[in-house]
Amino acid sequence: MGRLGPGVHGWARVCTGATGRSQAGAGVSARAHLATPVHARPQAAPPVPACVRPPPATFFPLPIFAPFMAGQLPPQIQNQLAQLQELQQQAQVVVSQRQQVELQVREIERTLEELAKVPQEAPLYRSVGSILVRVQDREGLVAELTDQKETLTVRLESAKRQETRLRERVTALQTELQAALGGR
Repeated sequence: MGRLGPGVHGWARVCTGATGRSQAGAGVSARAHLATPVHARPQAAPPVPACVRPPPATFFPLPIFAPFMAGQLPPQIQNQLAQLQELQQQAQVVVSQRQQVELQVREIERTLEELAKVPQEAPLYRSVGSILVRVQDREGLVAELTDQKETLTVRLESAKRQETRLRERVTALQTELQAALGGR
């Protein structure tokens, strides 16, 4: 079977044979074997076994926290790390929302540009569900698209401000954590 042992970025599962010793390399620890670039490894060293796994996703990815990951962190710092991860997730959600709104704004802008190129007497169709419906009121359609664009532009600016605030909070919390961990 395997045992839990220190890996390059935290704890990893290391294969052990019948002798109970690591099979990561002949006389080479799993950590040293994984940390050595492929071109610098000795030729006789066997490949890394398949059961050496990367650290679980629950570990914080910043290398500064790696020495403290074995439960040695005080509760206050653990709480700050949890807050930091939550803020990072919130920032990712806001970025995704901002990108979606940007795409919608660009799509409406392209639609308005194409409407300006189409002759007044040309028939217009609008997608409603899975069918196309002929539009009778061209000016009403342009006004509706313009209103949608304005609404989305306001949402876009709001998302940008929220993203900026979250990034500032993440940076401040990272600085605070690095200062707290630097004194350890």
